[in-house]
Amino acid sequence: MWTLTFGITDGKTKKSSFSFNFNADRTVAQIEAWLSAFSPVLATVIRGAVNGISLTRSVEIPNTLPATAQPNADVEEKLRGLFVALDGFTGRFSIPTLDETKVNVGSSSINQADADIILFTTLVEVGVVSGIGFTAPTNNRGSSVNEITNMNEVFTSSTSGG
Repeated sequence: MWTLTFGITDGKTKKSSFSFNFNADRTVAQIEAWLSAFSPVLATVIRGAVNGISLTRSVEIPNTLPATAQPNADVEEKLRGLFVALDGFTGRFSIPTLDETKVNVGSSSINQADADIILFTTLVEVGVVSGIGFTAPTNNRGSSVNEITNMNEVFTSSTSGG
């Protein structure tokens, strides 16, 4: 399933959003065609400003990922990484429930010699062969990650799960 989400800002600069779902067999081009037809109609229905539109797709969770959290998992304990992309711009990622064994003792820095961290870094920086080339993460400008420059453990507040 695809989800098309619209971010809206009101006259007091408060933000809200709404979404529409589309069947998974639709293409991005088909959804963009719908969006092109819908946008002028939406403009007549709202008084706020559209500050962003995102399109996401649900995918099957690989069975190699955990389905149950470990008792000591904490969403406020995160792996925070900083990177430089090929275009020279920087970016970051923040992954919740960091395994504390990946942190250097007496420090907040990530153990760069840990085998899992080496593989993690390689997959982010280099990617994997898929189709006709390599597939790897990019920054928000679409430029591939060139180098992870820093990885640390950080603690941040979370939202409750209810």
